[in-house]
Parts: sequence; structure tokens; C-alpha cells
Amino acid sequence: MLCLSKEKTLKIATAIQEDEKRFQHYLKLLEEWISCHGFIPQNYDKRMLAIFLRGCKYNLEKTKNKLELYFVYKKRYPEAFGFHYFNAQERKALDNIYLFESKHVTTEGYRVGCAGFRSSDTSGCDMSVLTKLLSMFATYKANLDGINAGLTMVSNFSNLTPAIAASIINTTFKQLLVMIQTVYPFRIKGIYFIYVPSYAVPIANMVKLLFNEKIRNKINIEAGDDYMKKCIPSNCLPKEYGGTDGTIAENAKNFMESLQSTEAWFLEHAKVQIVGNIPKELYTTNGIDEDLGTQGSFRKLDIDFTMIPSTFCELTPEQAKKIKRNLNEDEDRFISQIETLKIWMDRHPFIPKQYEVEMLEIFLRACKYDMEATKQKLENYFVNKTKCPESFKVYSFEEIDWETLKNFYFLASRKLTPEGYKVTFAGFREVNINSCNIEVMCKFIWISAIYKANLSTLDAGNVLVINMNVFSPTMVVQLMTPFLKQTVKLLQTTFPFRTKQIFIINAPGYAENFINVCKMFLNDKIKNRVIIEAGDDKMKASIPNYCIPSDFGGTGDAISDRIQEWFSLLKHYEPWFKQHEKVIPLIDKIPKELFASSSIDDEMGTQGSFRQLSID
Repeated sequence: MLCLSKEKTLKIATAIQEDEKRFQHYLKLLEEWISCHGFIPQNYDKRMLAIFLRGCKYNLEKTKNKLELYFVYKKRYPEAFGFHYFNAQERKALDNIYLFESKHVTTEGYRVGCAGFRSSDTSGCDMSVLTKLLSMFATYKANLDGINAGLTMVSNFSNLTPAIAASIINTTFKQLLVMIQTVYPFRIKGIYFIYVPSYAVPIANMVKLLFNEKIRNKINIEAGDDYMKKCIPSNCLPKEYGGTDGTIAENAKNFMESLQSTEAWFLEHAKVQIVGNIPKELYTTNGIDEDLGTQGSFRKLDIDFTMIPSTFCELTPEQAKKIKRNLNEDEDRFISQIETLKIWMDRHPFIPKQYEVEMLEIFLRACKYDMEATKQKLENYFVNKTKCPESFKVYSFEEIDWETLKNFYFLASRKLTPEGYKVTFAGFREVNINSCNIEVMCKFIWISAIYKANLSTLDAGNVLVINMNVFSPTMVVQLMTPFLKQTVKLLQTTFPFRTKQIFIINAPGYAENFINVCKMFLNDKIKNRVIIEAGDDKMKASIPNYCIPSDFGGTGDAISDRIQEWFSLLKHYEPWFKQHEKVIPLIDKIPKELFASSSIDDEMGTQGSFRQLSID
């Protein structure tokens, strides 16, 4: 597919620090290793050894592991490694799908791949065609690809409607993505999701969950293509993306012709099969069932993509990088810490194994990369999940008291502040003592907190704005219950929230005692960050106008609109919440001292501020 000059080949070899003498020595060692393996076929294409070795950064053990995986998977799932013929109907679907690599490489030696749909016509969307195309592409690159530093992918979301997403993001697609990451020797430099409309942001975030942490951190999502263009030279991009490397139609046509020309090779490759029996331990540990198993976000998640609202917080690649820079996040250290946390979690007999891997990232960042603080928060999360199951229980959305929630809001702004903080507004929309059910309100806050602790996007922390403009004295009394104290305490001890500031705005004089009592439940650090004002001038001076709802004079979305969107989002995640509810630790395995220290009994006990508090 790509013919490189000797000069360019040498330049790439220099860029990836390839030592020719060592490289040839390693290739010889790999050949000897394969010749001694009883089950790896000997009629393999020797070109694959160089590709796998480079893809594993010249690590011999990793290369051997990848090669074993490749042939084991090839035995178990032969249809994913073969040549595919496209019938007339499938060729019609191919007219709407494009996948190709640029004819050039970047300065650092990376190949650039482009993929997307040419139109939003669902009739031209056949998942089996996309799967065949991707599998042929991956098999070709693993065996016949020329020298390169790795792969950069650009995926165009402009025509990815919810209906198309619903048709392609299924078990087959998930299995293929997992297999490509597990089996193939691809070094991913970056993945760019471009032209992502607001309704497709949730879809893009869902797709991100299918990648491992290392690759996930290299995925950039943007509404346009500016960031992508800064990272990829124009000679590697098609004209439609502002590049000079031909048109999408031309590149896609050339790519398909190149694939079709390899038919004879694919037919020979189909004969390269494992000889004899695979060692039992190798066969049982390398199935994709496990790779899609207990820690997979999609394991039992049933979501209708056609109905997902555009409620996710908008995060640009520039903001993501700035947040990580402000947090002093080192990518290599971060990945190493996540792997260490996984090992620590697995060694704890009481921590359930079905947790979301994403929660480790969220907890680690919230704890400022302090491993001990992160471990303590995780222990608290699961122990308190056992101690207070009612707080973590997600009732059916049909059972929720919607009358209360229609008057109460607890909503994050769609955009982040320049520093990357998420701004959450809370309050009542009107004076109505009949819709002031503290348990229902706290339950809604808990659902939002569970979502944030497991599935939320990157942010630097939180700013909370509590609006008291419609708090009546009767409503204040109704809120002053032990249930409120329990919620405030648990949110601090259990969840990974970094609170930048709390603004209590439009506070009436009669609510002063109530506010002071609530502040007693906060730790000193957060207590010192509470700002109380009779108006909202200080809040507006600290928070950008675009993060403030139009109800408060800002340019953000109206609260009524956000309420409906947030309810819709949580409702669509109801299957996930129900599944997460079952992720509980083994209570008999929790150490007694940990169970006692994580108990909220003391926080609700004899020294409780509400215990003997009598307010008229």
C-alpha cells in the first residue's frame, strides 16, 4: 500500500531509534523461539516478526506474547482473519463507508488512517461490512505493513447519527475493537474524533470506553478539526480535511483496490493455523470473553443510542490538556498508578471485581495522584456502599417522586470554566412546601454523585452554587433532618470530589442558622471555601457568564431545559445503575477495623448536630 524510499525508510528507523544490528539479532531469536514452539505454525509470513517487534517497541517478551495471542485468536475466531468477498448489497454499503491510510507518513514516521461515513443514510450502514473491512485492514497491517513509527487515526463523526451508532455499536463491534487492541501490534500515537456534533458527544464518550486506559488518554474529541490539524501535517490529510493528499473518494477507492489485490495472500494466510493443541492455560486466558468481561463498561449495559440526549459536559482537547497540566499529571506515571491500583483492588478480597476501571481514574485525579488517599477513598466507597445500601440504591425511575424533582434542581453546566471546573447549580424553582421532600432530593443528588464517581468526563474539580431565593422558613425546617446530615457527610467521605468553592447566593436572613448548622457538617478545608451573600455579585465575578444559566442572567442553558436533559440521561443509564447496585463488597471479608473506621454511625451519633436540635 505504501512504498517508501530508502532515504525515508532510514529516516523512520532513526526516528524510532531502531538499531539494525540489534533488530536483526532479535528477529533471529524470534525465529528460533517459534521453531521451538509446538503449536505455533511454521508456515507464517516472516515479515510479521518485524512488524510485531516494532509494534512492541523491541521488547522481546511482549512480542512473543502478542504472537501467541495472534495465533490463538486466529484459531478461535478464524473469520476475523480471513479474506472477505463483498456481494452487491455489501458493495453498496461500502459506498457509504470509507477507511484508508494516507500515502505519506508524518515527520515522526506515523501512518495516518481516516474513517467515517459519507452520508447519514442508515440504509447504507451495514455493520458486517464495517467489521469485514476493519478485520482485513488489521490483518494486512499485522503481516504486510512497511516500516513506520505507529498509527494515528482520524474518525469523522459528522454523519454518525444516533441511528447509525445504534446499528454499529454492538457486541461484534466491541469484540473487534478489543481484539485489535489485544492481538495486533499497533502503536497508537493518537485518535482524533472530529466534527462531533453535540448530540454525538455521548456516543463518542461511549466509544472511548471500549479502549484501554493508555489509548483512551490519546483520544481527542472536538466539534471541528482545528486541534487535529495542528497535530497532523496537511500532506497526510485528504482535501476534505484541508489537506493535500487527494480526496476521500480517491483514497478509499485506492485502499479497497489494494486490499482486493491481496486475495491470494489472504487465502494462503488462512492455511497458517496452529498445529496440535494449544496449552490449556494459554487457551483459557486469551479469549475475548474475558476482555469484554467483568470490568467492561458495556458488559451488560443496554442503551438506546437513538435516545441519548446531548447532556455530557463539553470538553475540548485543549481544555483536557490544560486540566492535566494544571493537575501536574504525568501520563506515564498516571498509567503506572492505575495499573498499581488494579493490582491492589484485585488483592483485596472484599472489593468486588466488577468495578468500572474508569472510576480508578476519577478517584486518582480527585485525590491529586496521592495513592494512599485514593485507596482510602475507594475503601470508603465500597464499605459505605455496604453500610448504607439505601443511599446507593437506585429506585426505578417510574417510582421517583417527580413532583418534588420538578421543583428541585441539581445540575452541572454544559461548559467548564477556563480552569476546567464544573459548575453545579442547586435550589428550588418556586416556594412549594408540598414538593420539599428531603429524601427524594438527596436520592437524586446521590444518583448524580454515583454517576460522577464512575462515568463522568475529565474536570479539575467542582464549584457549587446553592440558590436560596425561594427558601421559605417552613421549607428550611423541613430540610433540617438527620437525612441531610448523612448525605453531606457521606458525600465528603465517600466520593472523589474536589471542591473549589461553594457559593450560597440570595440567602435570606432567616436562613442564617440553617446555613451555619449545615456548615458544621463540612470539614474545615471545605468550610473555609463557603461564600454566603444576599445577592449574587461575588458568584458572578468568579464564574464565567457562559457557565451561568440564563435564569441568573448568564448565557448558559435555562434550568428547565437542563432538568429535562439530565433526567433523560439518567433514565437511559438506568440499566447501568441497576447493575452497579449489585457491585457490593463481601461484608464478611471486610476487616473489622476498616468496617468500624468507615462507619458513619459516629457521624450520625451522639455528637450529631441534629440529635437534640430543636428549632421553631
